[in-house]
Amino acid sequence: MLSLNRQVWLKEWRENRWKTIAFGLVLVVNAAVTAVFFDQLTRILKDITIPKWAEGQLVNQMAAYPTYVWANWFGKNLYQMATLFLVLYGMSAMASEVSRGTSSFLLSKPVRRGTVLFSKWLSSAAGFALVTVVSTLLLYPLSLAAGHTYEIGRHLAALPMVIAAGLVVLSLSFVFSVVFDDPVKAGGAATLALLVLSFPSWFVKLRQWSLFYYLSAGPVAADGSPHWGFVLLMLVLAVAVYAVAQRLLEQKDF
Repeated sequence: MLSLNRQVWLKEWRENRWKTIAFGLVLVVNAAVTAVFFDQLTRILKDITIPKWAEGQLVNQMAAYPTYVWANWFGKNLYQMATLFLVLYGMSAMASEVSRGTSSFLLSKPVRRGTVLFSKWLSSAAGFALVTVVSTLLLYPLSLAAGHTYEIGRHLAALPMVIAAGLVVLSLSFVFSVVFDDPVKAGGAATLALLVLSFPSWFVKLRQWSLFYYLSAGPVAADGSPHWGFVLLMLVLAVAVYAVAQRLLEQKDF
């Protein structure tokens, strides 16, 4: 089921390169801002009146630089940007081929549909994983340059879970890219589905049932452990959702 075609993989990598570069630049800028803004934000908070509803959360986040970095990187910037770009990666996988009129030519080659789809999926997954790892690692020298310590071990422990959960988002986007023949409709449907999946994260007792709890490395935040069981769970879920996309593609008429 998971076979790769090098030509399709390279084609998709070339088509996705500007998305990957944009994703990388956005995350690098966010990493730089996160590293250098701590001292300025600390001074600003001393001179303003913080609303009561936000006071506790801000005090906890600003108590120490490592806590601040974790809250702003894994708890906000990384998973939000990753979700956006994963939808952009996935929504055009097959829908763009149909809308451009190239699907018939692509699928007429002596390559199984599943091989075509997996080659596209793997190219997008590689771009996402590469940018996620590199931008997170950049926080280390950026933090040192700003005069702060950085818990690189804890952040490295979070990366497998973030990437694994991101692959679920990517697979889900691929499903809608197969279902819809227009990338905008595919992206809108994927976004709507992700909003529904985010619902449990609005409630503390249900948070562990939210995909975004794992995309933001929630379990790792507590003790710094990689939690390989949850990583495996996300990978299994990503493969299962991808299998749905492949099954739909094999049954679809073009």
